[in-house]
Order: sequence, then C-alpha cells, then structure tokens
Amino acid sequence: MDRATKITTRAIGVLVLITSLLLSGCDNHEFERLEGSAVSWQSLRGEWVFINYWAIWCGPCREEIPELNAFTEGRVLGVNFDNPDRTTLQQHSDELNIEFTQLVRDPSSQLQFERPSVLPATYVFDPQGVYRGVMVGPQTQASLSAWRETGDLERGAP
Repeated sequence: MDRATKITTRAIGVLVLITSLLLSGCDNHEFERLEGSAVSWQSLRGEWVFINYWAIWCGPCREEIPELNAFTEGRVLGVNFDNPDRTTLQQHSDELNIEFTQLVRDPSSQLQFERPSVLPATYVFDPQGVYRGVMVGPQTQASLSAWRETGDLERGAP
C-alpha cells in the first residue's frame, strides 16, 4: 500500500470515528425541568416515557391530570402547549395540581416529532427511546399501562 492510500485510509477511519462519536451523543438531549434541574433523554432509557401536552384552558387536560399524577409504571413529562414563561407555567401547574415533571420548553423539535394540533395529546416512547405513537384525548393509568405492557396503540387507546 502506498503512502497516499495509507493516509487516505487513516483519514477515512478518523472521520468515521468522529462521526460515530457525534451521532452517539445526538440522542442525549437535556431538558430543563420547571424546578430548575435538567433531565437527560439518555437517563430515561429503560423506562416508558409519556410526553403529555396540556393547557390551562383545556377541560379534558384537567380531567386526565389526576390519572397522570398517579401513574407510576413509567415517566410522565408534561409540556404546556402554550409555552408560557416559567412563572406562568408554575402558576398553571399549581392551579391544576400537577405532580409529574414539567418541562420548561417543548421537546418536539429536539426529539423530532410533530407538535399536537389537539389536546390533550400524549406521545409515547419505548424503553429504548424510540417514538411509538401518540394518544389523543384524556388518558388513564390503564391506557398508559397498556402501552407499557403491550406497546400497542390500539390496546393503549382509552
């Protein structure tokens, strides 16, 4: 092998290594929680994640919040559809007695899924962090558990 070929081969190897390292970090997004700390997407591996969009003016959202608060078989992350400032988000969360984790900013662009057009909407991610679907309408502990147990949209629907 001549010198030019060796240099080209090494350069390609280095580029592949750098690309692999960069891509491996792409799914480790960090999301700021209302309480101030961050949650990394990578830290949620191994559990079902349900990203729930809600709004203060949404009646069905209010209906499902006690069910989401009581759900313990996965991680529920809340996102206020109206994207208010932190103070307003805290006020709305307090008013609705939301106990599950609230994200300060909408994660849809980072996680590459489309924002909902109706509320409430709950996006489902499996334990490997793979998007599995969206459930529209108020959810219950049973509908969320069905996803966890079967990974099936039809069986998970309310």
